[in-house]
Amino acid sequence: MFHLFSKATEESIKQQYFINWDKELKTNEEEVDCNNALLTGLKNQNKDLYKLGCALTENYKSAGSMRSSQPNICSFLNEWLNNRKKINTDNGTNSKNNELWETYIENLWIQLEKDRDCYYWCMRSYPFSIKYSILRNSLYSYVNKKFRFQHILGKDVSNELLGTPSEYTDSYSANKSINIAYQTI
Repeated sequence: MFHLFSKATEESIKQQYFINWDKELKTNEEEVDCNNALLTGLKNQNKDLYKLGCALTENYKSAGSMRSSQPNICSFLNEWLNNRKKINTDNGTNSKNNELWETYIENLWIQLEKDRDCYYWCMRSYPFSIKYSILRNSLYSYVNKKFRFQHILGKDVSNELLGTPSEYTDSYSANKSINIAYQTI
């Protein structure tokens, strides 16, 4: 019984942090300038991600000051940011926002980790689904580049090392999905 109560309490505490961190985003809805050199390139490209970066800066620092009283604050902050990533990258399908996220938001976290006031108090963690989507997008990009390269070369490839696109693609290529077969032991 105690375990269920503590689990429910922890969930409500986490939700309260999420609400407060989201309020930081809402507070930043007017013209924001968070004085972070890393984010200046993002300001003109994507205002929503820029505001998120400014909010992350504030949230990371405030969460760092609470870490002694709230031992799970790091995992809460990671989960909040992973949720924001799903929202801002359309669950990983928006390639432009994915690239901006990796370039600016993930690098901002690294910069915040290295800040001497907060020095590595909270390491970035990713759920498996995010790691898989990054792998899937990388594989798709790699395969797509290979096929474009082969198309440019045309039929003049004498040793046929590259094969033909139809040899390696099937009906799944139209919807940008890649099937990976694996076997577990």
